[in-house]
Amino acid sequence: LAARLAESTREAQSRERETRALYELARDLGAALALGQVTETLERFLGNLALRAGLLIDESLPERGEFVAYGAYRPSTADLVQARSAYDRNTIVEPGFLGGTTATFLPFSGTTRVRGVLAVVPRNGDAGIIRAQRPVLEAVASLVGIAIERIHYADIARQSELAAQTEKLR
Repeated sequence: LAARLAESTREAQSRERETRALYELARDLGAALALGQVTETLERFLGNLALRAGLLIDESLPERGEFVAYGAYRPSTADLVQARSAYDRNTIVEPGFLGGTTATFLPFSGTTRVRGVLAVVPRNGDAGIIRAQRPVLEAVASLVGIAIERIHYADIARQSELAAQTEKLR
């Protein structure tokens, strides 16, 4: 009985730490003004989980374009194929899906469309870490999608304001 109680206490404390960390991530992403800040915040958070990460963003609209990589992670050709699959199908692609990579690709969306893919690689090569952290990684991908969409619309608002000011000066 005492052992079960101690285990329940440890699990509750672990969930509390996880929730607190996700809250802090959301707060930091909410304050980000540029993609570089989003990437730094993401890398710091996932680094604490022994994971490397990168963002692959398709910045072309309305056509499908090439991914732009943000962060220290540099995708291989095989990685790009898997990332494109995750992006196009809007589903998570895990290692071994098409072979040749240890990365897991989690698509992230804003309110209007898929914005890009979060690539996550275990630092020690143990894919079990990613499986164990999958619910957290899905939450992280969602938070990143919201932050990137917010930055996108803030950029559009700035461009519109600049265009209006330019027009006034004419």
